[in-house]
Amino acid sequence: MKYCKYHPLTPANYYCDPCDIDLCEQCVDEGQYAEYAHCFLCEKNVNANIGGGHQVEAFWHRFDKSFRYPLNVGTIIFIVGLSILMTVATFIPFAWVIQLALSGALFKYSFSCLEKTASGMLLAPDISDAYGDGSSLMLRLLVIFLLIIGSVVGLNIYFQSTLILVISSSLAVVFMPAVFIIFALEDNILAAINPLKQFKLISAIGLPYTLLLIIILIMSASVGLINELIGGDFSFVSLALQSMAGNYYTIVLFHIMGYMIYQYHYELGFAVSENNAERVKARNDVTRLLSKIKIMIKEGRYDKALTLFAKGASDYPEDNHLNYEFFKFLLGKKSHEDIERYAPVYLKSLSRNDQTYKLMLSYQRLLDVNASYFPDSAELRFSIAQACQENGDLATVVKLINGMHKTFPEFKDLIPAYELMARALDELPERKKQAAQCREFIKHLEKNIDAIKPRKKVTPEVKNTTPQPAWYESDLKISLVSLDEEK
Repeated sequence: MKYCKYHPLTPANYYCDPCDIDLCEQCVDEGQYAEYAHCFLCEKNVNANIGGGHQVEAFWHRFDKSFRYPLNVGTIIFIVGLSILMTVATFIPFAWVIQLALSGALFKYSFSCLEKTASGMLLAPDISDAYGDGSSLMLRLLVIFLLIIGSVVGLNIYFQSTLILVISSSLAVVFMPAVFIIFALEDNILAAINPLKQFKLISAIGLPYTLLLIIILIMSASVGLINELIGGDFSFVSLALQSMAGNYYTIVLFHIMGYMIYQYHYELGFAVSENNAERVKARNDVTRLLSKIKIMIKEGRYDKALTLFAKGASDYPEDNHLNYEFFKFLLGKKSHEDIERYAPVYLKSLSRNDQTYKLMLSYQRLLDVNASYFPDSAELRFSIAQACQENGDLATVVKLINGMHKTFPEFKDLIPAYELMARALDELPERKKQAAQCREFIKHLEKNIDAIKPRKKVTPEVKNTTPQPAWYESDLKISLVSLDEEK
């Protein structure tokens, strides 16, 4: 059994040939509608890794499921309706054209069952698969039968031996399921009647192929038994019931043959399509994005992961899980520049959702990585300060608010912010005098808030030169040196 490169304990369901890696369902991009599975790295289609990717239940262990396969409303209506029409056609002179069309519909649907089961679709397809050019399919099957019969007759004529006739006829019967399977896989008459291909297929499957032949014999015998039980007095009823049983068994048999391909995927060299019922279920865009990001991180492609995170945060700003994963990534990357630029995304999401305790802890975790980090907006700084106040981190409250009137003079909540700071100073030891100073400063703000003039944003290249009132520059003198020591 092969295992996913990124989840070593998880069996691999897919294989990417260009990247030469095995992948589980969580590590492929199934797209918005789960139509095709792609590799996150190279973005090419991946092959379903059915045979060695995970343990497929052996077909002889699921006979009950195989015989329930056609038992859905649509398929039952198809079997019953088709059987009645076939029975009626037997009483119409020169109705072979109708029989051919009806048989074509049956085999077209049966081959669809085989092909889709081989690809992993373990539910019967819609009966619309029976519509279309069924007569053409039936004619091709007739050509195959005639070529096989012609080969048996030709061998008998050439060797003039009853033994050769018996052996060739028996082999033709034994190889017939292999003929159907090859024809379904390759859609080629010559390939289907090629004895080397037939022998290779039977050898790949091994002894279980014999079990398939036994099933066919039992099915054939049970159809004949219906006629024996009903008798010849009700010929129409008997023919209809035999037709229903035969059509039902045909669908079951083709399903079993398809499942054999599904089970012996590697042995037969069959590339299973990813369009199957057991494929990855369509995940939402964020979940797929996070899967891709995790792979980029495991591959060491951190810049690509950062780009994907940034785009995801922009496209899905309200997705808390995405924002949290982005935040953890930033902490792990420890880039001060990236933290300054992107950390507010997560902090703002916590603030919007009133997760005050997480907001405080997250800010503290950022300080562990970047001790000089301050939020770049007054609103966020005030929100974090409120969260710290609620959760008892008073020193951080003072650090966040102190000097805010200079950095964000236009902030509409300057007064509530400094009131919060004053309350924090009240509760800190030996800060009563500074709390009083803070309240005096608040009085100045309340009287003169309109006199504060907006300043240009401070950068290393741009210095603040906008003149402010004297009280603005000098009235609030709060040292945080001892606060740092206390914290």
